[in-house]
Amino acid sequence: MNALFVAIGGALGSVLRYWLAELFYAMGARAFPYGIVTVNIIGCFFIGFFSIWLVTKFGSTHLVWRAAIMVGVLGGFTTFSAFSLDTVNFFMEGMVLKAFAYILLSLVCCFLATYFGVLAARAMI
Repeated sequence: MNALFVAIGGALGSVLRYWLAELFYAMGARAFPYGIVTVNIIGCFFIGFFSIWLVTKFGSTHLVWRAAIMVGVLGGFTTFSAFSLDTVNFFMEGMVLKAFAYILLSLVCCFLATYFGVLAARAMI
């Protein structure tokens, strides 16, 4: 049963990622993968938040929700593989500065988003 909820959550997360990336593309953000950075930051915040909130709120009795949200939705939503491919493409196209900016922005902001997600969840408990 958990696998079904993970699959449904993964589909939902993937569609949300697609919509957000398309939104940035429609706004003209084509030279830099702002949509992917934004998705990763949001995903990191919520994985930090739900890692604390779900367990504290529901304990271990609702592991299906933890799997559905954290593995499914957030696993489908976050795009570290897309981040990696974009970075490799920047390097291969000789855009070394852009590649390092992308790495630094993604790693620092995602770490901070996860940290603030954990703090937000703890503040609510």
